[in-house]
Amino acid sequence: MLVLDSPDSVALVMTELKQLGVIIEGTYDEFVDIAIPLPLIEKAAKSENPGQIFKQLSTTKHVIKIRLPIIPRSDAIGLLSEGVGTTGAETWQSRVFRQRG
Repeated sequence: MLVLDSPDSVALVMTELKQLGVIIEGTYDEFVDIAIPLPLIEKAAKSENPGQIFKQLSTTKHVIKIRLPIIPRSDAIGLLSEGVGTTGAETWQSRVFRQRG
């Protein structure tokens, strides 16, 4: 995900990214969700300057940040659930559907 300096910069940055071979997954306000095709990464990895593609992204005019995807974790500790067990939904639903509530 690229974060731009302004939503007004999106069209200009998208044009430049497409010229680099980067896929635009979507946009919202000043955010541009991108995908770098594997062949482009492989080509960069085999070159004399394997980090060039990322340098191009980070130095593209109007790009102020590259944000990596946030991967959900199932082993997170301390998260409060709002699921069935916490809300008591199973008990409530069984009483309502059996007309006992």
